[in-house]
Amino acid sequence: MINGAPLLHQDAANQLLDAIRTEPLSEPVLVYFDPDVDGLFAGKFWVDWCRKNSIPYETYVNPNRSHGFLLPPERVEGRTILSGDFTVPVEQFRYLVENHSVRWVHTDHHSYDEGSLSIPNGVYINPQALCEPQRATQAFQSGAGVVLDVLSHYDSSFGSPEYIAQVGITLLTDVRPLENPEARSILETLYTLPYEGYFRYLLDNVYKVSRDYGYGVPEANRTFIDFKLSPLMNSLFRFNHGDTAIRFVCGELQPEDRVLLSTIPAKQRTLIKQSKYWGKSFDFGAAQIIKFDADAVPMEYRNVIGNYLGMIASRYSDDKSTLAILTSNGRVLPASFRGKYEGIDYRSALEQNMGIPCLGHAGAFGVRFDTVKGLDNSVFIKYAETVNALEADRSGTASPSRPIVRTMLDDIDLIDLARENDYHDNRNRTYLQYVGPWSVSTQKPTVVRYSCAGHEVLSFSPDLTPSNAVILPRYDRNSVTLILSHLIES
Repeated sequence: MINGAPLLHQDAANQLLDAIRTEPLSEPVLVYFDPDVDGLFAGKFWVDWCRKNSIPYETYVNPNRSHGFLLPPERVEGRTILSGDFTVPVEQFRYLVENHSVRWVHTDHHSYDEGSLSIPNGVYINPQALCEPQRATQAFQSGAGVVLDVLSHYDSSFGSPEYIAQVGITLLTDVRPLENPEARSILETLYTLPYEGYFRYLLDNVYKVSRDYGYGVPEANRTFIDFKLSPLMNSLFRFNHGDTAIRFVCGELQPEDRVLLSTIPAKQRTLIKQSKYWGKSFDFGAAQIIKFDADAVPMEYRNVIGNYLGMIASRYSDDKSTLAILTSNGRVLPASFRGKYEGIDYRSALEQNMGIPCLGHAGAFGVRFDTVKGLDNSVFIKYAETVNALEADRSGTASPSRPIVRTMLDDIDLIDLARENDYHDNRNRTYLQYVGPWSVSTQKPTVVRYSCAGHEVLSFSPDLTPSNAVILPRYDRNSVTLILSHLIES
């Protein structure tokens, strides 16, 4: 089992899964995927369960990285649905089950007041619902982790190390709170899994389209997940190739998928690099808004730029909490927020003070400006006031300053430090402040290589040098790469 005691409504889920497994189906089960890496594996677990029980199924994922259950009722009339990792309003869930003969097992992990119930032919499990007794202990869990928790209590084979390791991937890609013994145990399973079976398939196929710069037997370590697997899968969703991502994780890659996989990452890099020329930034103290007008975005990327707002906001959030918005003809379309500090519930505060629905996690979420008519600039003033107030006194609510070790680099075990860092949130990783002499080895537009007493240190920003920035050691296959991470905190 992945998590000990069963979640609320597990018995009802078992009964409904028994019925799906044994009763004749008029149509294939609909496995509804959420369009991110966490949702990808949540859906894969349901697909694996269908395959194991010889249950016919078909898959669906929303376009444009839209979250939620968006199919109209007539499309799912009388269907059986398995889904996870996205919020469904309880009224919508109950309506489809009770009025459209839908049979549905759904799970979620987002903080939500409701979202946990059992009715005839419908079970909704969410450890973060107010009624859930394990709410506090399961706050770290990913959407895929909740699905696997349910499945492993139904069928113990889903509690195998290979499945638990896949949950480990989603703890990292969904930026879950890692300072938890259960999270560490899951990551230990991921980092120590042998290069065989499903993970060999996963590693080999990612490296076929994303060059492997390391040496030795490939590992499913954090460097691979952060810099190879996650960018590749998310680029597919952002360019509306979710079906290819689904086939990839489910082991059903087609020849045309491999052609697509070889071109999408470069296309994404170009978009991100060029996006700084398309947007305008507005600073409001601790808060920032990055505004993109659709007419300023090249036609090639206009239909997908909205899918990149969260990623763009994340790139600025180390300096300021950032709201990235897309506008067209004066209307705000998609918007995504990323908070600078962990431990602050930006989502609830902004939703309450702005009066705008915010969907997602406490520090990373979408803002549904498109649901409001007559939007004016006062809402952005409230946004700035709220963020500034939240961050004015961070004691007790946000993470402390990141731990930093002053070193000459030779007096510390870099491999042990890098491997330990892979179990921690970014704010709780240990960074190095180099205190010795340094020189520039090579300088290119994209990277500067510094020599620090015989150690190579990389910088991907011309503003970061060994004198003013801290170093993050990155582990990969018993070697360490030293990368300048961010300016020394004052």
